[in-house]
Amino acid sequence: MLDQTRRSHRKLYQVWYDLRNAFGSLPQDLMWRVLRHLGVESRFLNRCQDIYHDSTFVVANAKDGATDPVRQAVGVYQGCPLSPLLFIAALVPLVRRLELLENVGVPLAADVRPCTSAYADDIKVFCDSADGIQRCHGVVKRFLAWTGLRANPAKCASLAVKTGPRGAPVRDESVRLELYGETITPLGLNESYRYLGVGDGFDHVRHRLQLEPKIQQLKPRGV
Repeated sequence: MLDQTRRSHRKLYQVWYDLRNAFGSLPQDLMWRVLRHLGVESRFLNRCQDIYHDSTFVVANAKDGATDPVRQAVGVYQGCPLSPLLFIAALVPLVRRLELLENVGVPLAADVRPCTSAYADDIKVFCDSADGIQRCHGVVKRFLAWTGLRANPAKCASLAVKTGPRGAPVRDESVRLELYGETITPLGLNESYRYLGVGDGFDHVRHRLQLEPKIQQLKPRGV
């Protein structure tokens, strides 16, 4: 998408969100409501709820021993293979609400116009217009308020690129996005945001693995 924007001199607006303690602050009631709405089989849903019903934890060390049991009323279990799936399911309302917005996203092919990518708590929204990114950002803000999840504005970032008078890409200074009264940091064209472990930005150089030379090296040489 970034390569396409550079080559075609298109507008591009992106926002990366950093959620604060996302797995530890997810409301459990939200998970069950979403799973029920998605049509998850009741027996499986009941099993999941049983796992979390009246669950507690203790904190202990060698010197002071263990605390009294503490009720885990929010969040998913750390280290449990089910936890990422429950968290992803809880984000479905956000993704579907974004998909319902009209005239947002970035055209990638005929009738293909995505506006978001969400990998667990790594969330990004993107559009080809300032109005579109404002509306997407509004949906994210309302979702966070509805769920009780919180983003960390200081660790979020935005990118706003438009075409300048001479056809070269320039920053769109008119776009300013806020969370909880704090401005989300706008990136420059030569800056990048670390998303899914990879630098993501307008001019970020990605190192792509060239498979063909490697395959040729691995092939047995003719005798």
